[in-house]
Amino acid sequence: MVDEILVMTHVTKTFGQGHTALTAIDDATLTVSRGRFISIVGPSGSGKSTLLTIAGGLQRPSSGHVQVNGIELTDLSNAQVTATRFHQIGFVLQRSNLIPYLTVYQQLALVDRVARRGERKQKIHDLLDSLDILALVDKYPKDLSGGERQRAAMARALYGEPSLILADEPTASLDTGHAYDVVRLLAEQTKKYRKATVMVTHDMRMTESCDTVYRMKDGKLSRQ
Repeated sequence: MVDEILVMTHVTKTFGQGHTALTAIDDATLTVSRGRFISIVGPSGSGKSTLLTIAGGLQRPSSGHVQVNGIELTDLSNAQVTATRFHQIGFVLQRSNLIPYLTVYQQLALVDRVARRGERKQKIHDLLDSLDILALVDKYPKDLSGGERQRAAMARALYGEPSLILADEPTASLDTGHAYDVVRLLAEQTKKYRKATVMVTHDMRMTESCDTVYRMKDGKLSRQ
């Protein structure tokens, strides 16, 4: 079992060419081990979300290397990156991005369908129970509060049993109380299931549960 789940080495991302080139990520190196919850803070436009999309295989770096659970993403084809992302990475975004016509239960069962395996009803119920939303199993997204939608999105991200959880401003649309709840649950699930979790946020108050805090400024990543 690999202990270092996310390893980013000398990652650079440049958009455009010549005198119009913009360096969004400037020689960033980051390692996140199993069971660790780290956050990346910084102002809007600092490059932190771009770094997260590269970590998740949604963008390729201009240079440098990205490994997830020992798999070198920069060596893979687009199809192989997509498959690796499905099996190894869970995303929790600013907006829950739940499918509006599926119940909370069906959001998770869809993961089983895409993976071409039978529904694991008890596993779904156990996970929802651990996030304190089992009572919402038959509810649709429109019937949930913002905090409940984020918990459901977290359940969907965890259900595929990924090694790496990437959370991009997961509390931005929530009030302070629900925001703290979501971060606390991310921390608990990271420890319980031995995930590696990276959370991007602009709000330093949300970093209290994190093991390590990094700062992003003008594309440069540094430890807080």
